[in-house]
Amino acid sequence: MQQQLAEIEDEYSADITLLKLAAASSAYNTPPSNNDQTTIKGGGHLTVRQREAFLLARSWGYYEYPRETTARELAAELGISKTTLLEHLRKAEAKLLTGIDSF
Repeated sequence: MQQQLAEIEDEYSADITLLKLAAASSAYNTPPSNNDQTTIKGGGHLTVRQREAFLLARSWGYYEYPRETTARELAAELGISKTTLLEHLRKAEAKLLTGIDSF
């Protein structure tokens, strides 16, 4: 997990502070508290669910071309609907990209 976070920090020039880490099954059974967020310098906060969805998508090759997995497979792994997964990913991506300068 630390290596994946380091890769994200390098790729997005981000500073990630992990405040809480929980298993996916337990994280989805309780709503996140105000402290269940990952701080990303210049990119706001990712909720636990957004972070889990994003890290799983990265590790399973969702962002590769061609994709190595589908949104449906990721959603099944997390025990959520495809629509919910895509919402988590879109929000996480928007937050991560907030601090990146325009081209």
